[in-house]
Amino acid sequence: DVLVLLGDRYELLAAAQAAVLARVPIAHIHGGETTEGAIDDAIRHAVTKLSDWHFAAAEPYAERIRQMGEAPSRVWNVGAPAMDNIAALDPVPKEALEAFLGLTLRAPTFLVTYHPVTMDADGGLSAMQALLTAIDTGEGSIVITGANADPGATAIRESLHSFANARSGRVVLDESLGARRYLSLMRHVDAVVGNSSSGLLEAPAVGVPTVDIGSRQQGRLRAPSVLHCGESADEIRQALDMALSPKHRAIAALRESPYGQPGAARRIVDQLSTLDLCRSTKPFVDRPCAAGA
Repeated sequence: DVLVLLGDRYELLAAAQAAVLARVPIAHIHGGETTEGAIDDAIRHAVTKLSDWHFAAAEPYAERIRQMGEAPSRVWNVGAPAMDNIAALDPVPKEALEAFLGLTLRAPTFLVTYHPVTMDADGGLSAMQALLTAIDTGEGSIVITGANADPGATAIRESLHSFANARSGRVVLDESLGARRYLSLMRHVDAVVGNSSSGLLEAPAVGVPTVDIGSRQQGRLRAPSVLHCGESADEIRQALDMALSPKHRAIAALRESPYGQPGAARRIVDQLSTLDLCRSTKPFVDRPCAAGA
């Protein structure tokens, strides 16, 4: 009856195109956002224009969808569904996580996720190597999760595996922890580090500081607990030092998030239940342009 799409991955374009041709209406979650360092930005906006209804994660994103010509009556700010996952989490105990990882979590513990920066010439490889230099202090524990399937992932994945293999007992790499283990582990680390959206969405709601590196997430709303830094080892070290400071840990503990409260899934379902689920002509709503724009 309706195709529900979440996010901005390039795989969504195939599903959205098929739905348009088959006259199946599309509901899109997480539209209106910007990620200036990734090709996902263009894909997200393309899916918005192919979609009939829009469930934004924050009001500025809802307003951007309206700015793209979507009718206000088809746009709702419902918050991020990730908040539902955190609220419903049955956490894995720390001891079970350590057994699964084969690693004792010693302070400072960093949870690292680094994906290709698809708008950069080298795909973010040099920045990722600077990140590894910055965290390679010989102290604490590091858990690294795998890079996604974007172009440039092979080189990043090889470097991450080489780094982890050379530091057995202190660093472990797991390609995919799964949502429950990942969110449970987040509760036991001192900082989330890298360029994943989880550092902006989930980490603030869990109460852990984030060090967000480079341009991949540039443009997204950020909680006070999220520290953005450049791509050099020195800049990353400075951000890590700030993230570990008592002052910033206290800020993170407040769990402030710009992505709303739990209940997004229920709000989406409730709204869909009121709609006529058939594909119809979608109006383009023109908005006045500022003089000289």
